[in-house]
Amino acid sequence: MLKVEPCALQVLIPKWVFGDTNIRFLEELAGGAMMDAGTYAVSIMRLLTGSEPRVESASASMRPGSKVVDGAMRARLSWDSGIAGTLHASLQHEGWLPVTEVQVEGERGCLTCKGFIVPFFGNSLRVTTTQAGSMVLSDPAALSYDKGAAATAAAMSNPAFTGSKSKQGEEKRGRGDQVQWTERVFGEKQQTSYYHQLERFTTDLQLLEGRRADRDAGNVKAACAFDAYDSVANAAILDACFEAAGLPLRMPTAEWQQQQQQQQQQYQQQLEK
Repeated sequence: MLKVEPCALQVLIPKWVFGDTNIRFLEELAGGAMMDAGTYAVSIMRLLTGSEPRVESASASMRPGSKVVDGAMRARLSWDSGIAGTLHASLQHEGWLPVTEVQVEGERGCLTCKGFIVPFFGNSLRVTTTQAGSMVLSDPAALSYDKGAAATAAAMSNPAFTGSKSKQGEEKRGRGDQVQWTERVFGEKQQTSYYHQLERFTTDLQLLEGRRADRDAGNVKAACAFDAYDSVANAAILDACFEAAGLPLRMPTAEWQQQQQQQQQQYQQQLEK
């Protein structure tokens, strides 16, 4: 897939998972589907395309009784390279199981990745190509928990669709010269993604404080700086989705509290008049 064309992504969390009183739905904590499930959706689309999208349009389904907190968000995106994409983020999915899936079409085939948010429960990478005699073949070690995203991006940009055959893969041949290859990946030691994030944070902090020296401090500082930049860039796309959907931008809790106090004071002044 030398050229990425349509890109569609879904992060749908069943509404029974969090319930109605979860902190994810609190306006004062910048709650809503886009600020939760949507962050994963935007981040993955930016990773796979390697560039920043524009938000063409967006629509939101609001939480009951709220004019600010979204229960679900849909958006259409575009890129300067000509890619068109859609995303759907929801915390009120009607199904019993979560749906986390990204599908990307290219010049020579289609890639589908399922379970990318919780890969410790098992996920799959499936590539279908119409190029005769070619398959997406990956080394199982390269598809371990912490390398899965990089492997997905590499598969998308691989012009030849060749490699060494994986014992974890399952090949299926369709009509004509169509070839489909599926990789199923399970996390090591069944640790959650949050465990790996916390482990990375603590080890980086220990290194920067001089309590360990198993990695280069300069590389860690550069990685931390990139993480900060990437977070801001991701948030900019979220803000664009809110604006396109006609919703106010989310604000820090302290700023929200100050705004509420000002509105309350104005209301009291009107009553006194």
